[in-house]
Amino acid sequence: MKPKVSIITVYYNRSYCVEESVESLLNQTFNDFELLLVDDGSSDNTIEKFNLYSDPRLRVITHSNMGFTNTIKKAVDLAQGEYIAIHGSGDISSPERIQDQSKFLDENPEYVVVASRFERFDEETLAKIDESDFSGDLDIDDFLTNCRIMHGAAMFRKSTYEQVGGYEKIFTNTQDWDLFLRFLRIGKGKILDTLHYKQFKRGDGVAAKPESFEKNSRISVLRILLSRRHEQREQILEKVNRDGIESVILNSNYDFQRTVVTNFIILVRSGYYKKFLHYVRDKYNPKELNFNLKLKFYSWLTLAKILNIFKLSEKEAQSFIISARSLKSKLNYYKIK
Repeated sequence: MKPKVSIITVYYNRSYCVEESVESLLNQTFNDFELLLVDDGSSDNTIEKFNLYSDPRLRVITHSNMGFTNTIKKAVDLAQGEYIAIHGSGDISSPERIQDQSKFLDENPEYVVVASRFERFDEETLAKIDESDFSGDLDIDDFLTNCRIMHGAAMFRKSTYEQVGGYEKIFTNTQDWDLFLRFLRIGKGKILDTLHYKQFKRGDGVAAKPESFEKNSRISVLRILLSRRHEQREQILEKVNRDGIESVILNSNYDFQRTVVTNFIILVRSGYYKKFLHYVRDKYNPKELNFNLKLKFYSWLTLAKILNIFKLSEKEAQSFIISARSLKSKLNYYKIK
């Protein structure tokens, strides 16, 4: 008998955070699920840790490294459940997550994707960085520039996934965002007002790699272009595959410039101000930015230089920025009051 839900978690060289994460899935209050532990060709002992589990609900899948998008696409194809739940490697799902999300989809057939609110923590200090506050129905126009869903906190109907064609291989990042935008063209989406997911900021994540920002930013902007011109999706993808992504996403594109600057800001907020300073000194020229983007860029550049003067560690810089943002929010609150 096929399970109701297939939970998928993909690992690449993160054996150090297998146990607690996997246990959070095996200890769900909902039991009608299969858990696919997928190793994307790790060079550490991830697969050995996977193989220690003997739970009958669990399936271990391993292959040579294919990249995240190709790997999760393969995993969904192999999944047997009516619903697909994604879970980020090393993250934590609360015991009620799968039960609440599957119950919602059971009772609301017009909805094709559901997620929960999430908290984000620093991996090393375990300090809470932020918490999502949005809940309710998803609006496609808002979702175009605000991905309200945490990929690892989402559950969707496999039938809808197959209907829209699944993850697009060209998206080495924001593959979930592109997928969810296509979901919202044929059904409804919702974020439940429940904190059922903990994500951990890790030093091997995309936010810590400024050298990939421009490439990833082009891919992010391609997602926006495909959504705005969804009737021409196949023709645009054909051109990208034939002539390269630079043929459709130019350096002068405003969305591209905005996305690059946003990624720089995330880098500094995460405490990696030294990486930011090193990269913009040697490899980035902001001359093509418009006035507002230049103002934003140089504001964060100034902050990064100040942090560098005081020689703050990454953790100290992150804590300082979190405290400053918290103080700003409180001041704004009292100003409104």
